[in-house]
Amino acid sequence: MEIKRLPQHSHKKERKIFIVFMTISIMIALAKIFRLPLPNPSDWVEAMFQPLSHLLFRWIT
Repeated sequence: MEIKRLPQHSHKKERKIFIVFMTISIMIALAKIFRLPLPNPSDWVEAMFQPLSHLLFRWIT
């Protein structure tokens, strides 16, 4: 596996980040295999910026 290429005594932060991303990717792959509904990241972005866009549209009109 890729993590063996990182030295054991150093790069602890990189190893932790690698493990987090590997876990997330495995979870997404399993959700896809079992055909579970996955949220679309663009929906998250839309939900974050929707209040700002409403405020700007009110200010413009």
